[in-house]
Amino acid sequence: MPSLTLTFTGKIPAKRTSVVMMRLGGKRPSKAYARWEAAELASLADAPRIYGPVAIDYDFWVGGKDVPATFDLDNAIASINDLLQKAQLISGDDWATLPQPCPRLRGFIRGEQRTVVTIASVEAPWVPILAVLCDNAALRSLAAANGLTLTAQRTKLWDELTSIEVAV
Repeated sequence: MPSLTLTFTGKIPAKRTSVVMMRLGGKRPSKAYARWEAAELASLADAPRIYGPVAIDYDFWVGGKDVPATFDLDNAIASINDLLQKAQLISGDDWATLPQPCPRLRGFIRGEQRTVVTIASVEAPWVPILAVLCDNAALRSLAAANGLTLTAQRTKLWDELTSIEVAV
């Protein structure tokens, strides 16, 4: 299974909470977030893509000069996920694509904080079932091939889906 490890140094700005409101409605990320995102996108240009369902480990080392810096873990994860999607390293951060997010506080360091992100492809037996359930044409075609009604085929796929145990 392919995997990729990335290291981010310094504070990861929050995309969701550091927004600038615009005059005509709407909003845009702050300049700090835009600078961080542009720099990181440039460094990720040649990184390999990992397609399909992934597990992501987020290992945070909190830094600071005299006192550990505070930050919002959830916002940091969201900013990282948005960056990974924009860089097209992962295809999404919904539950079907990212079934195993694993954030951990690893420790404290003097100086700049550091985040190590490891992305690994995972086996996800539910993906083909979901693909058929979400595609009406494929569902109709499968029902016809099996000689089932659309409702019966959908029920059969749901039964298969609910019998799958998700390994963590």
